[in-house]
Amino acid sequence: MIEAMLRAAIFVALAASACAADWTEYRVGPLRVISNAGDTDARVRLTEMEQIRYVLGGMLGKDPLRHEELDLIWPITLVLFDNERDRAAYALPTPFIEGGSANLSTTPSPEWRSDMVRQLIEANAGRMPLEIETALADLFASVEVKTTRVALGAAVTGLSGARLREWARLHMLATQSEYAGRFRVYLKNLQGADVSLAAFNSYNVQAPELERRMNAYADKGVFQAVEVFGEAITPSKEFYERRLPADEVDALLGELKAGGKTFPPESARGLLAAGTSDSYYAAAAANPKWGEPHARLAAQMQDPKSKAVPLEKAVQLEPRQVEYWEALARTQVAANLYIEAAKSWLGAERAAATEPERARIRRARAEIEQQRVDAELALARAARDEAERELRRVIAESDARVRAAERAANTENRAQATFTEGQAAVTFKEAYTGVRVTGRLSEVECVDDIFKLVVETTSGAVTTVLVLANPVQDGKTVFTCGPVSPPRRIEVVHNGKADIRWYTVGEVETFELK
Repeated sequence: MIEAMLRAAIFVALAASACAADWTEYRVGPLRVISNAGDTDARVRLTEMEQIRYVLGGMLGKDPLRHEELDLIWPITLVLFDNERDRAAYALPTPFIEGGSANLSTTPSPEWRSDMVRQLIEANAGRMPLEIETALADLFASVEVKTTRVALGAAVTGLSGARLREWARLHMLATQSEYAGRFRVYLKNLQGADVSLAAFNSYNVQAPELERRMNAYADKGVFQAVEVFGEAITPSKEFYERRLPADEVDALLGELKAGGKTFPPESARGLLAAGTSDSYYAAAAANPKWGEPHARLAAQMQDPKSKAVPLEKAVQLEPRQVEYWEALARTQVAANLYIEAAKSWLGAERAAATEPERARIRRARAEIEQQRVDAELALARAARDEAERELRRVIAESDARVRAAERAANTENRAQATFTEGQAAVTFKEAYTGVRVTGRLSEVECVDDIFKLVVETTSGAVTTVLVLANPVQDGKTVFTCGPVSPPRRIEVVHNGKADIRWYTVGEVETFELK
């Protein structure tokens, strides 16, 4: 108990000493340094961060003359302490941790620089091969910044194996004069294109030849830093500066102690953690560059078309997030938006970081596409079956009417006829073997040598009957394919045997055109 009390007292004393000092914020763009270690060190660190952002922006095709610069989904905050005791008390397990409204760090290091570059790439570039992105981040691990002078390409400690090899290969393109001028074109082509196109469009060589040169350069093992164009910065004048009140310092130190596990409830990440629709909307407003609140909102919706709207916003904000693209594609399939779904599957494939992941997406897309085809075939079969059932119903009703007419005629004949002794009555069915239809012939449909007569009856019903051969009268065929204009009166007797293949109610036995 005594030991626990001593530890608590030490922590309170550390927090009090840290908060008692003057804390100042220095900021440029999405980069921020919070320091009680004095003005000079803070401005030096912020200058280094800004020059990394500027140089990387040039490599990724940003034009400073057009005021184009790299942005971040989450601002970066570096906290500097004036003594080793406080630095140790707030040391972090990784170069960056998640804060409520920013990504937080306390100790600049080569890994810290690489991680910062990864965040900048993630927020501003299309997906490139993972080994290229990693090598590009490692290239800045050993960057040296002296105000406006930036040296890039010094040897990096801690790299080995394939990662060191990729760094060495990329070193040639970024630092050698015959390649560095087209390096941004190469990186631009890698985003959404393949390596072969990037090599040819950038250096006018085929990919195998560029690979050979990069490997030969890496094999030599001679790597020297080169000076690159930095931004014209006056650290003493150009950075935004303000003193931080004690409550802000307390909140920031509390986030560092939390280690990225808990967040202030009013922050973007804190609002997301609340897990309600209202908190998701508030989180989206707190960080308008973040796609996750929109994805969470979509997960709460049921209607596919409504669900697609926030997912479209999520992929617009963070186009490198594969899971957003996949969720959007599946939602669009459920909403029968197949063209849009095809585009979303392509977006997911482009956002994938590795070939196995791209292969998985292609398999998922093929599986969904097969499900769609199966569903469409099932719908077509169901529609065809329904049409056949309707035809059978019509035929059955027609047969029923014919039988009713036969019974009525037979009854009438028996009532009115006189017979000689031994003579049997002749039924209607014996006198007329077929079904009689009277109406207007409006159209003759021709299929090869088969003719289908479309007859509009006086009741408004349409009857289609089959003629196997076009009859000839006076040396001319009777029927001509197409609409009959004007329609002609016709009386048809057919056999009443429906043919589902031709969708007719019977085959003509005789007819009379009037």
